[in-house]
Amino acid sequence: MADLAAAILRTVAGSPSAAPIMPNVLRLLESQKQLLVLSGTQLAPDDERQALSLPKVERRPDGSDLEYREFEYAAGIETIMIGALRLAAHLVLKEREHLGGKYSTLAIEEGVAHVVRATRGPKKKNGNRARPVTPPRKSRAFEYDWD
Repeated sequence: MADLAAAILRTVAGSPSAAPIMPNVLRLLESQKQLLVLSGTQLAPDDERQALSLPKVERRPDGSDLEYREFEYAAGIETIMIGALRLAAHLVLKEREHLGGKYSTLAIEEGVAHVVRATRGPKKKNGNRARPVTPPRKSRAFEYDWD
């Protein structure tokens, strides 16, 4: 199923190396028939979603700064893909996006922001440290001995 989805996406994107779609469709149909014969049911919608879902990106709570930036980068790419796939689905079906594609566009922008933050590297420490306060000079007039 994932192979079919990838072939369709590559074809829609105009990739010259996209795999032919129909062999993947036929394999999927044959697999569905075999599943029906063996189990008496077809693939459940939840199983379909799981087969086509993106790999989940998880953050380790005890990870280093580098691991956090890698997580943020991967999460950003995932968010960009989700937004782009939503827009692509509307375009393939020649539908008008809901609210003009606002939520898909926002998802893409949010993902880009994550990627940019992740690739900037660690924040530099602020060089504007407070300067030590020097006590005011004593006036020499008070130091003069009037006697």
